[in-house]
Amino acid sequence: MAAAFVQSKSFSGGAVSATTIPVTFTNNVAAGNLIVVFVGTLSTSDSGNITSITDSLGNTYVLIQSVNDTSNVAVGAVYYAKNIAGGACTVTANLFLSLNFRYIIVHEVSGLDTTTPLDVNAAQKLISPGTGADAVTSGAATTTVDGDYIFGAMVITTFSASPVITAGTTYTLRENVVISSPQAANSEDRVQATAGSVAATFTTD
Repeated sequence: MAAAFVQSKSFSGGAVSATTIPVTFTNNVAAGNLIVVFVGTLSTSDSGNITSITDSLGNTYVLIQSVNDTSNVAVGAVYYAKNIAGGACTVTANLFLSLNFRYIIVHEVSGLDTTTPLDVNAAQKLISPGTGADAVTSGAATTTVDGDYIFGAMVITTFSASPVITAGTTYTLRENVVISSPQAANSEDRVQATAGSVAATFTTD
C-alpha cells in the first residue's frame, strides 16, 4: 500500500496556561496507521518542557527530533506513533510545568511500514529578520526507500507582521495554527516517488 495523508488537526492554547496540549482528530483514526506530531511552546517560563506524548488509545510515541531555540525561548519537537490502535483519538502533549502559548499539530498517515516507519530526518534552527520573503528549510536528508511520506513543520517565533506561509514546491500545506499573532506553527507533506535527497521547505512573506 502506498503512503498517503489521511487527516490533520491542530490546537493552540494562546495565553492560557496549562500542563497539557490536547488535540482531537475530527474523524476516527484507523488501526495500523501512523500518527506524527509537531508540538511545542513559545513560553518564556521554560524552553525544554515536553515530557511525553500520550493519546486516548494508548499508542506509544517516539521522539524523532527536537529543536530548542533558547534565544527566542521556544521549542519544537516531532514525535510519531506507529501501527496505531483505531478509534476516536485525542493526542496530548504533557508538559514539565504549566505554560502558555502552547501548540500541537497532528497528522494521520496510512500505508507506512508498521514496524520501522522512520527512514531519515533532518531539522535546524533558522534565524531570520522576518522582512520580505524568507526561505525556511529543514536541511537535506537522503531517503533510501521509494514512496516515502515526507512530513515538514515549522514554527515562527519572531516576525514583524502576520506572515503569509507558502508550502515548498511539491508540498501541500496542511495546518497553520496561530499561537500568538504573528507567531504560528505550520505543517506540510508530500510523497516522494523516488528515493534521494529531500528537504522540507516553506516561504514566509
